Amino acid sequence: MSMPSIFFAAADSVAKNTHLNHSLPEEDVAELNAIDTLKLSTLWAIIDEKTWDVDSMDAFQELYSAESEWMHLIPDELTQKIAFLDDAKLTRVSKEWAATDEMACQPEEAREVFRAIAKIAARAIQTHRKFYLYTSL
Repeated sequence: MSMPSIFFAAADSVAKNTHLNHSLPEEDVAELNAIDTLKLSTLWAIIDEKTWDVDSMDAFQELYSAESEWMHLIPDELTQKIAFLDDAKLTRVSKEWAATDEMACQPEEAREVFRAIAKIAARAIQTHRKFYLYTSL
């Protein structure tokens, strides 16, 4: 069983009512699997070319937590970095992110995941909304 991970751009009032069976516009959503704040924090460290630090997890504001679902606001700084990472850096980032214990995949798969996330991060910026991650078991 894989953990659904829904990245989306939304106003705060919409985000707090978003769950697994949502009605968000398709262009505002990337539905992936098994991407959580730990994987995003490792991605952030890789983008910044820093060593991962457990304290980086604190940057992901938890909006709600239930028995089997969570909603996090992705920090604006990371949203910007994801949305505007250039192709030259994406090659390095994809390779390094794929090699982490958390991702454990091929670089091309990490690149595809990154691109799906980046599309929604850019959408959030373009539409002046926030970038969220909803996860569920």
